[in-house]
Amino acid sequence: MLTVALGAVPHTLESQTFSRWSTPCDGLDNTASIALGDLDGDGDLDVVFGNGMHLAQTDWVLSNDGYGMLYGRRALGDSPDPSYGVALGDLDGDRDLDVVVTNDAGALTAIYRNDGKGNFSALAYLGNYRAPQPRRAVALGDLDMDGDLDAVLVGLGQDHIYLNEERGRRWSERALGLREAGGGRATGVALADVDGDRDIDIVVPGRYETLSVVFINDGRAGFAETRSLGAGPEDVTFVAVGDVDGDGDPDIVAAHWEQPHIVYLNDGRGHFKKGATFGSGREQTWTVALGDMDLDGDLDAVVGNVNIGFWRSDLDGDRRDEQFGRTDRDEPSRLYLNDGAGRFLAGSSLSTGTDNTRPVAVGDLDGDGDLDVVMGNTCQPNHIFFNPLRSPKSP
Repeated sequence: MLTVALGAVPHTLESQTFSRWSTPCDGLDNTASIALGDLDGDGDLDVVFGNGMHLAQTDWVLSNDGYGMLYGRRALGDSPDPSYGVALGDLDGDRDLDVVVTNDAGALTAIYRNDGKGNFSALAYLGNYRAPQPRRAVALGDLDMDGDLDAVLVGLGQDHIYLNEERGRRWSERALGLREAGGGRATGVALADVDGDRDIDIVVPGRYETLSVVFINDGRAGFAETRSLGAGPEDVTFVAVGDVDGDGDPDIVAAHWEQPHIVYLNDGRGHFKKGATFGSGREQTWTVALGDMDLDGDLDAVVGNVNIGFWRSDLDGDRRDEQFGRTDRDEPSRLYLNDGAGRFLAGSSLSTGTDNTRPVAVGDLDGDGDLDVVMGNTCQPNHIFFNPLRSPKSP
């Protein structure tokens, strides 16, 4: 077990250490997404790793022993897929958590039904069977206010919403915006009632110098009204939604690739103004997660950084970036602490600068009342970082 110092920060995590534990995986997976939830009904958080990205790999389900140790690794699905996004929710109305997995080109989005004990079987598939569209992220919420969970799928090309019609077995598809809205290349999506009208709106980040867009729900899963987020096209890899300034409405934290991260503050009616920025501007950040990491009553931010990759340039003038050239960033994934007003301070290292982290997720894995961090890596072991603020319960 490795301890990682957080450094000097003006909060209760000062001079504390996070304990790092490697999950029981072989370290060869390209982990693109992580979902936490009680899959087997025993009261603790289990883990789903979505693996593959552009390669066909096996997705894994791992059980929690109640003390943060994961065991019983088992495959999700009958065959490897190029998985990107994972989300959990009760799609069939039987009060347990089912799993949705989005895939890259050549594979449909898959819905797996939970038997209540953490065993999964295929329930339905979303998309065009003849030409599966690459899907990079998924979010679940009751978009049409009929009492069940619907799905938002984004990625390359046209984004879509899928309305749940028959307990997860039949779905109706609707296009979400124009292909250009959100860039048609998003790698994340978030849901929240941003305008205070009690329905769920959609936030789609714009990748590769495209616009990030907020889609306003009309209450019937219609999203004709859109609002741009930010001053113009940017490279936003992921968005997380939560009340970061303590005024009671959901704000947006936008993680950027090789640019400072931006906080967008909500006026309560779904109009956002640019707030503080944070980060070095060198980070190749893939995801951001929000949670009260230091137990001071506000939402802090954890970012997952990629350290080995390629720099991009539009070499042929087609408005699409070609990958060309290797980068080694030495930018560890970090915890940023909120000052209570939506300003994130004193970024502290959680991993080493050689970890190639994409997804991060926060949750109380060891049952001690504070939030731990799960990080997914590319061709490296995935890790859990246990928060030191409270002592874990004893077996």
